[in-house]
Amino acid sequence: MNPELRPGTREWRDFFGVDKTITVSVRTQRGRTKLHTFTPINGQWQPSQAATSRQLRAGWTFGRKPNTTPPVEPDWLPLSRTAGSTFPLAPGVDPQARVLAIILDALLSGSRHEVDLDDLKVVLSQLGSYIIQCCSLPPEQRQGAGAALCSEILRRCASVD
Repeated sequence: MNPELRPGTREWRDFFGVDKTITVSVRTQRGRTKLHTFTPINGQWQPSQAATSRQLRAGWTFGRKPNTTPPVEPDWLPLSRTAGSTFPLAPGVDPQARVLAIILDALLSGSRHEVDLDDLKVVLSQLGSYIIQCCSLPPEQRQGAGAALCSEILRRCASVD
């Protein structure tokens, strides 16, 4: 084994993308519960579910109906930056995949590796339309607007340390 790739070293974390994952979690009676983990792979956010069987029994189906047919790859895998596709975060929370990808980019730029679902709901309700408008701006205007949106996203997603 390469001595530079020892577990816990910076090289190991960079190689495996450990410091680049962002987890969406909720507060429960027993602490925090992870719902989703997102990892950027080749510029695309790859989601993975982290729901417990208790959540699944309580109806956290992630937007899918339980069935016995073989699973079909959803249209949001990986999170698409094109308009139209949505990502089921939780019951009743289905943001556009491109909006969620931009929020995750902002969180990663601010070194926020965990975000509360309620904070994401606030960002989506208060800034979602601004994020969509920012995507349609010309590149020279998008940079300034994107920096302002990034700081607002980070300010609103500060409840998890």
